[in-house]
Order: sequence, then C-alpha cells, then structure tokens
Amino acid sequence: MDTNTDVNASNCVCYWIIEEPSGSKSVGRCKKCGKTKEFFNYTDTSVWSSEYNYDNLSE
Repeated sequence: MDTNTDVNASNCVCYWIIEEPSGSKSVGRCKKCGKTKEFFNYTDTSVWSSEYNYDNLSE
C-alpha cells in the first residue's frame, strides 16, 4: 500500500481503505499516513429506512 511518509498522522485528512466485513468490526488503514482504526460494520439507522429524513441530504 502506498503511504506518504511526509504526511503527519496528527494533521492528516485520512482516506480510509477498509477491509472486507468479517464480524462486527473491520480494520481500516489511511492511504495517506498509514494510521489504523476500527470501523463498525453496521449503523443504527439505515438510509433505506422509512424513518430516515431525506430532507437533510442536501445540507
């Protein structure tokens, strides 16, 4: 994976590459700085839910 060693993880605007779902969490690694982070493989609200407020999408 190409990571830019000139980018400081503390001021990086990360571009996350997240591994395929395998359980409740997946590990992501920033393409720019190499930082890693865990991501949950679910959300409390789905954008396909009838409860979702679509009016806020343009904001």
